[in-house]
Amino acid sequence: MNFTEAQLDRYSRQIMLREVGGSGQARLLAAEMVLLGVGAMGSVAALYLAGAGVGHLTLIDAGHVTPATPARDIIHTRQHLGTPKVVSAAQALQALNPDVRTTPIVTNLTGAVSVSLPEICHLVLDCGNHADTSHLLEKLCRQRNIPLIVARWNPRQGEIYQIRPGGPCLACMTQSLADSGYFSSGETDTVAAQADALDHAAPGSILAGLVASVAATESIKTLLSVAAPVTHSCLVFNARSGAWDNSITVSRSSCC
Repeated sequence: MNFTEAQLDRYSRQIMLREVGGSGQARLLAAEMVLLGVGAMGSVAALYLAGAGVGHLTLIDAGHVTPATPARDIIHTRQHLGTPKVVSAAQALQALNPDVRTTPIVTNLTGAVSVSLPEICHLVLDCGNHADTSHLLEKLCRQRNIPLIVARWNPRQGEIYQIRPGGPCLACMTQSLADSGYFSSGETDTVAAQADALDHAAPGSILAGLVASVAATESIKTLLSVAAPVTHSCLVFNARSGAWDNSITVSRSSCC
């Protein structure tokens, strides 16, 4: 790929990395990704993915920008009040990096809504923070052999799962999490979890942004096929200790 002078300036620090180089940057620019959710987590992930030069992002979210939105979903501003979040996010990403194309889809991803993944899709990142949509996305991705990264958070912990074709399923991973003494953010009562975590919760949605940053990093690693992504394991962040735990290994069981 022949980069323009503007692109060389924009991606120079990435291109200098041995793991990326010119070929890796070209691969990112040709990548097609789906991002579910442009809220507290998805906002941060979208900004980093666009900044890295991921060429096409399909954004899925049913929400609209409200007066309370900008305080927790940092991609949105008060100028976009009443606008669908995916439209607001698409405009912000275009302003951030004109190389990035976006397809905004305003919808709730549920079993009752027929949503097909794009014809070309290299990776799906789930920042919706809902168990039902995660399992639905997993089903769609397995049908198409598409890698899926699921990011979840609540005020007391964050989680990242990477689900690959032929590997353990999300149910296996959440069960392994429970066996290790954790609960899964997507599977528990959010209100109860928040009440239990008030004594050590991060201000606002900072924890969500931290989890999203790592999820975006894992996404880029997956698209580039470099380093070792978080595969067949659960990566958990403990908000109280401020430490990541990557020791939870998962074996494929009969359910998948």
